[in-house]
Amino acid sequence: MGCVVIGGWEPIVYRLGAENLSTSPPLAMGVAMVAATLSKHVFGKGVSEIGWADVAHSIGIGAGIGAILALL
Repeated sequence: MGCVVIGGWEPIVYRLGAENLSTSPPLAMGVAMVAATLSKHVFGKGVSEIGWADVAHSIGIGAGIGAILALL
């Protein structure tokens, strides 16, 4: 599941100016966690019910996971 999420999000993140995800495992895992958490919210609530709090929550989880992995 993580590989599918990373594969789908890598071109988007790379176009936004981030480094290549395949060369940065912490960044890749952080993006995967953002995408997975946001997808969970979308599937649970529906697209029309998603708010900024859900997006911020997803980004917070992804940033936390990425930061922890970067420190290891």
